[in-house]
Amino acid sequence: MIQKLLFNFGSVTMFMFCVNILFAQSPSNINLKSVVEKDNKLYITYDITDNLPEEVFEVGINATKKDGTKISYSNATGDIGKNMKAGTDKEIVWDLVSDEIFLKEKITVKLTGTVTTDFNYFSYKKLLVSSIVLPGLGRHKLDRSKKQYIIGALGYACIFNSLLFKSMANKNYDLYLNETNPVTRNEYYSNVSTGNTIFAVSLISAATIWASDQVILLLKKKSNQSTASNFENNINIGVSYNYLTQKPLIGVNYRF
Repeated sequence: MIQKLLFNFGSVTMFMFCVNILFAQSPSNINLKSVVEKDNKLYITYDITDNLPEEVFEVGINATKKDGTKISYSNATGDIGKNMKAGTDKEIVWDLVSDEIFLKEKITVKLTGTVTTDFNYFSYKKLLVSSIVLPGLGRHKLDRSKKQYIIGALGYACIFNSLLFKSMANKNYDLYLNETNPVTRNEYYSNVSTGNTIFAVSLISAATIWASDQVILLLKKKSNQSTASNFENNINIGVSYNYLTQKPLIGVNYRF
């Protein structure tokens, strides 16, 4: 949507401003309604629509000259900045003179928007229950990232894998008890040992996925989004098996 306005700043010089819109992150939209100049101030009216109820917005102005040079602003008030809720007829008042903007050229003004999640919208207990049922589901409700479903799939895959190999170990153990050939008995016993090892590693892996998901969810809820995201990106939890001690190991690494 483009609107062209002629501004008169107390002189015969006419200023032309080309006003554009930069859409916020999908599926939420910031829709410019009108731009009006009055008393050397720019009145920008807009709506925020098609949003999710837990979303809040950081709205700003990105003004540039014809050559691409950015024009800074510090005297814009109203519905601008962080934690803007969705709604209609929102207004920004930009005092151009106070920002010492006296241009004789066309400038471009873009209304920018970034969508984030208002964590206070959610009940932590409900998020906790969601993540217990499916790891990553609680975090998906917070950041709407589909990659969180991969965490749940990995968790249940580990459980399935542990049950599968435990069943195989039990069957081989029964064969071991009934077998009289020493060589075959050793093979069955080796299969039992391998099956129990994979069972233990898979089970601990599943427990680690569930537990780490709860920790990250708690941090996301009690901390701001950037801190929680940094924690999630810096932490690495892994499971391995020590063949010397014949025990599964859990490793936790954090990059500061």
